[in-house]
Amino acid sequence: MSGKINQVLSDTLPPVVSWWTKPDVLATMLAQKRSASTRQAYEKDMKYFFATMFGVEANAEWVVRFLFLPQTQAFGWVVRYKSVMIDQKSGSESFIQSRSD
Repeated sequence: MSGKINQVLSDTLPPVVSWWTKPDVLATMLAQKRSASTRQAYEKDMKYFFATMFGVEANAEWVVRFLFLPQTQAFGWVVRYKSVMIDQKSGSESFIQSRSD
């Protein structure tokens, strides 16, 4: 799998439903982490995932769009992301595995 960025089409990540205005899922997840270094690492990983796989910034809207994907489709994106990380040699297999668990 190449490391090129995929173009996000409207059917790739579904639009946010009109009633979804709060909460900011990403901010909520990060706020629940006690360690500042863990928050920073998770935020960096999320930004890298969305930039690498969809060419967009990880923000509340895109995170919710991803969460609205059917489970098998979301899992497929995560598996492809792991493959991209391995292809780019972003880290060791065990490090990549810990990021994808």
